[in-house]
Amino acid sequence: MGAAVVVVPPRGAEAGAAPPYTVLSDVHTDAIATFWDNGQLVLDTKADTPALHTRYSNEDVWFHVDNDSRIASWPGGAYGFVAPAGATVWLAPEVQGQDQLWPGFSTESVPAGTLDNNDTTLTLAGVAGPGDVELWQTGTFGAPARLWSSDEPGYKSFTRKNVHMHANWAFTAPGTYRLTVRADAAVGGTPVSATGVYTFVVGDLPANPPPPAPTDPAPAPAPTLPAPAPTVPAPTPTTPAPGATPPATTPPTSQPEQPVQPVRPTVLTRARVTGAGTVGTRVSCTARFRHASSVTYAWTRNGRTLPAKSASRLLAKADLGQRVACRATATSAGGSVASASAAMLVKPAALRALRSPVAMGAAVVGRTLHATPGRWSPVPRAHSYRWLRDGRAISQATKATYRLVPADRGHRISVRVTVTRKGSSPGRAVSAARTVK
Repeated sequence: MGAAVVVVPPRGAEAGAAPPYTVLSDVHTDAIATFWDNGQLVLDTKADTPALHTRYSNEDVWFHVDNDSRIASWPGGAYGFVAPAGATVWLAPEVQGQDQLWPGFSTESVPAGTLDNNDTTLTLAGVAGPGDVELWQTGTFGAPARLWSSDEPGYKSFTRKNVHMHANWAFTAPGTYRLTVRADAAVGGTPVSATGVYTFVVGDLPANPPPPAPTDPAPAPAPTLPAPAPTVPAPTPTTPAPGATPPATTPPTSQPEQPVQPVRPTVLTRARVTGAGTVGTRVSCTARFRHASSVTYAWTRNGRTLPAKSASRLLAKADLGQRVACRATATSAGGSVASASAAMLVKPAALRALRSPVAMGAAVVGRTLHATPGRWSPVPRAHSYRWLRDGRAISQATKATYRLVPADRGHRISVRVTVTRKGSSPGRAVSAARTVK
């Protein structure tokens, strides 16, 4: 079965009374996705159906982890934090599996530079469901790197920059789970946040879908009396005519089951190297496949194969000025397919802010703010400035000073400083925002 989208009306819904659920099954989805809408941080969902990166409201979507994801006997051991050995677990895997939901995370839809340091913290604020929920990624040496746990306080939050990533999602019982997720970030030093509720249905879809979680109490419906059962006349027996031979009956013949033919994986999105591409930072090999039971990775530097075999690697000094590329190979019972990325030129390490810039002066219309560039390592050779209103660039405001105008009143003004130095990649930092009076 390929990617599936099923529209399910809520139980008891009348035409036009409530939006239907969209059930995402056997499809790639950035289940937890952040967006920047009209100056606000928003949590929603993306999925590769009917087109790549289609946006959905998280309130209108069910994520179906069906029985193709059921593991009858959990191994335990290093994964005992999920369930004891021998228990039944439903697992939506980090690497795309055949006929399985492939849920992930994305903060890529928030434009780079909008959030301070491009950082977003994602928190599992609550779980309502019949079992436990555990999320983790597979580390470089196979050890689990835990992200979220419904029952262990130490695993509730993680922070990432602009990222698209996947993880292992484990559920210990079938049924409906509602995950409350919070995204936290900052813009010019001012906290911004968003909260969303995500519904995962594990195992079989319910025959009578429950309504969405209510936002306002609804009046109880008036009781109704059951309609009387209809009366059906009994059939009149018939007797064959004397001497007549009853018609012969032929038992049904069963058709032999046709064997399921293995499906060869196909490439949904070509492999690409993602990341800052500077020495000391991590790059990832990002590729999307359909019908893949496993994906392996290989890395090259200037066309020569490197020892690294994981989906990401740390750029070292030896990579400086070299072209790094990756190759992702998806495999299933039906064969394999490979996708090679374009090469990324590795740049020097970026200048690092030791002290953030400051917008100095009285934040009053008609007065002038002065930017201090902050303190950097190593010492930069040039600075440039961009003044921001509520995190967005102000036209032609590119000097170290900015005179406040009436349009700034009631808004938050900050300055973004970009520094450069030969032999280093540019560095950027944003000052704390000032509210203009």
